[in-house]
Amino acid sequence: RGSALLAIAAPAMPPGDPVEAADDESDRVGLPLSGSVPITIADGVLRVEAATLSAPDQRISLAGEIGLETLAADFRFGLRTEDPRALLRVLPAIYEDDASPLWEPSRGNGTIDGTLSADAAGFRTDIELELLSTVVTGASVPRIGGTVSIDSGGIQDLHLKLYRDGSSVEVRAAIPVEDPAAETNSSAFATPDFRVDLDLDAWNVGDAEPWLDLELPFDGKVSGALRIAGTTDAPTGHLTATVSDVSLSEVDLEAQLAGEIRFDPDLVQVGPLRLTAPTGDVEIGGSFDPRQETFDLRVDSSPLNLSAPPFDDWVAGYLAGVADIPGVEVEV
Repeated sequence: RGSALLAIAAPAMPPGDPVEAADDESDRVGLPLSGSVPITIADGVLRVEAATLSAPDQRISLAGEIGLETLAADFRFGLRTEDPRALLRVLPAIYEDDASPLWEPSRGNGTIDGTLSADAAGFRTDIELELLSTVVTGASVPRIGGTVSIDSGGIQDLHLKLYRDGSSVEVRAAIPVEDPAAETNSSAFATPDFRVDLDLDAWNVGDAEPWLDLELPFDGKVSGALRIAGTTDAPTGHLTATVSDVSLSEVDLEAQLAGEIRFDPDLVQVGPLRLTAPTGDVEIGGSFDPRQETFDLRVDSSPLNLSAPPFDDWVAGYLAGVADIPGVEVEV
């Protein structure tokens, strides 16, 4: 039985950006913390009461207990951050080939509060977060809020919502981790299933480009739902969406695009997609075989009035017909 006050002093940091200063993996070992941790030991339990720690642009509070015989732990923690990038110093494994992960925030501030419990069987942490003025992969997100539950089996429940100027993205996910022991001991080992659901309300289409690793030929405001499930080896998905204020190569088409896309490892089914514009309506449908790298695409349209926007400044007249493209053959 007894009590103690543990004082922690941070080592001197080199001048400059604390993240950029960590150039190699050996440097990315954690945050330089300072503060006090009051500890009491009684009845076989070590208790931490109202510990406060600080690091550059970070403030951490911690309270909880550990059973000295069972090593079972229960803690409550809180984090106030003015620089979320610096938190990545405690996650050296996420960097590969000096590339930053897409979800790495380059700017922002906010709070993260949660609980952590652990024993011989594993651990669980439940987190509630609120981030403001966040910039992720070049996109500014004024507010991100939500909850995350993680245990030894992976992300059991993630629920986040991103808000920006009347638009939003809601993300729900469950992403289990592979059990190396199961993979080693079982010839029938299967990669665990995951689930990711996105609900979008008037979000910028262009924000998806870095995540898709391609340059989209059009932009606009997308509303709809994306459901992805399965395994990382064989995912399946279904997108239903409407894109308003469609622009193509920065030309405003004054159009709306609506439809659906389904995909699995063997086939991507497109459409029907319908583009509605002052010039007329265009319907697109078809499929793509990712294994054979072949596609079958059909485009139908009503007579297109080329005297209507956005073509009225350049041409006049009508265009109509069908494009049926397996080989490719086009009729107009």
